[in-house]
Amino acid sequence: MRYQLLLCSSGTCKAATPYDACPWTGKVLTCQELNRVSTMESDAHETPICKKKPQLTPRMMDYGR
Repeated sequence: MRYQLLLCSSGTCKAATPYDACPWTGKVLTCQELNRVSTMESDAHETPICKKKPQLTPRMMDYGR
């Protein structure tokens, strides 16, 4: 059994609270004999907001056509 602890590495969480760590943690358990993986999460991210997608300019749209 392999055991991994994960911590938040989100840039938006770091920007929202630069002096405090995000409380989100994850755990991955991997059984190497059976090739099974279990993932678990605890707590929530500081900022659930995703980064905004860049807006395409008319010139970029013409280039894509």
